[in-house]
Amino acid sequence: MIVEYDTLLKQIESKQYAPIMLLDGEEPYYVDKLARMIQNNFFEDESMRDFNYQLLYGKETTVKEIIASSKQFPMMASKRLVMVREAQSLSSVSDLAAYAKNPQSQTVLVLAFMDGKKMDGKLSVYKEIVKSGLVFRSAKIYDNKLPEHVAAIAKEKGFIIKNQEINLLIAHIGNDLARIDKDLEKLVNIVPSGQPVSAAVIEEYIGVSREYNFFELAKAVLERNANKAFNITDYFVNNPGKYTKVVSFATLFNSFYRLLQYHYSPDKSDTFLKKIGIFWSDYATYREALRKYPLQKVVNIMHLFRKYDVLSKGGDGFQGEEVELLRELIIKILIV
Repeated sequence: MIVEYDTLLKQIESKQYAPIMLLDGEEPYYVDKLARMIQNNFFEDESMRDFNYQLLYGKETTVKEIIASSKQFPMMASKRLVMVREAQSLSSVSDLAAYAKNPQSQTVLVLAFMDGKKMDGKLSVYKEIVKSGLVFRSAKIYDNKLPEHVAAIAKEKGFIIKNQEINLLIAHIGNDLARIDKDLEKLVNIVPSGQPVSAAVIEEYIGVSREYNFFELAKAVLERNANKAFNITDYFVNNPGKYTKVVSFATLFNSFYRLLQYHYSPDKSDTFLKKIGIFWSDYATYREALRKYPLQKVVNIMHLFRKYDVLSKGGDGFQGEEVELLRELIIKILIV
């Protein structure tokens, strides 16, 4: 059967496992997290792990070895766990079809496809796993859905994170959920259970400045606040360790792409702004940006992003500092 994340999470917590499990999908964070949860929660008696657990890697093993290991019987335990990480690297995963049709009932075989890879749903082995086992497919997370995933990660750790603080993290880190998870883990023993995470705590323990970050930079540019935009850019010039080209360009691009969507939409309500991933506290900024950046100017700005994306990758022989390229792009946007 095919299951959702929350369902599988509950099954793992209650130690309910199918004899063969496929974890794959475009968002690698959840695949890796579930694989690790299975590894850490499988054995009630940890002394049985050495006898009944085998970790294999797709690049270093074969289907024949996986089947042989899976057909072994557990020692002094009811179940045996065989975990295959990076299963996307198996040279002939299709050869697992016969085993998947009739898996060893006393073994739990987990195939974890990493790095955003998926098993071909047309393969007979996939269809057999759906029939006799379990498939979790991690869907790609789009920008407008990212905040709710960050909030869910915080909730699992026992505290609350509000929209503004979520935006602060995303603007600094981007859509790397694994890194966001790791940074939020730093707050587990700092933020009281059930309490919200403050921007001050994020600044102190994660190192994200409340004033000088990519989210505030994008907001300043949308507001045509040149002084604030260049103050933040100067901060990155003087603190190169805080600057990340990919995140800075992506945050700016996403802001104007949402503004472009807002221009084209006949629906100018708060509901639409929420739908395209804008936080309620920024609704006024986008409404004002409609006036400050008419549609044709936004279209011209989108062309600027394409041009500067090429330059940032060394196009046209560009060899300067990346943060200076950002400054130049902001100037062009403000005078467009």
